[in-house]
Amino acid sequence: MGEGQANPILRELVEAGEADWKGRVLVPGCGMGYDALVLASPDREVIGLDLSPIAVTEANRVRDAAGLTKEQVSFLAGDFFSLDAKHGFDLIVDSLFFCALPPKFRSRWAHKMMTLVEPKQGELFTLIHPIGSWTDGPPYAVSPQLVKDTLEPVGFHAKELRPSTMEGRWIGRWKL
Repeated sequence: MGEGQANPILRELVEAGEADWKGRVLVPGCGMGYDALVLASPDREVIGLDLSPIAVTEANRVRDAAGLTKEQVSFLAGDFFSLDAKHGFDLIVDSLFFCALPPKFRSRWAHKMMTLVEPKQGELFTLIHPIGSWTDGPPYAVSPQLVKDTLEPVGFHAKELRPSTMEGRWIGRWKL
């Protein structure tokens, strides 16, 4: 993934019409917001969240330059683990957030996802990469089995877990 682009797998799914998601969407660890922007649609209220106020300022600038409104895509500076959503999200897209977290936070990540995904109708969509076994990071090496083993204890089950069209990257769709 190059600088200034959405995750190519996510972009591919949106452009192919496979991303038929509707409702409230959260993109944690959104950085400059490119994944949130590619998800913009009249059927979605997209919220990008990042710990860095500088990243959020830049994401707002990029959104405005793209001609999108705050109603279509909004960005918040804040801590994912402290996020208190009054209503669950219909979709949470984790593109690079899980692999950026030190391993000691993985269980907390899963528990927080459980509290943020709307039960039954909501979905957690994970782009699982980089696949590997190294221990330094970020990014930290991940695997489909690691994500599955992290999510299942809190009640998620895989609706879909498959390799993507890009070698070494997997797609996971999870439901409560």
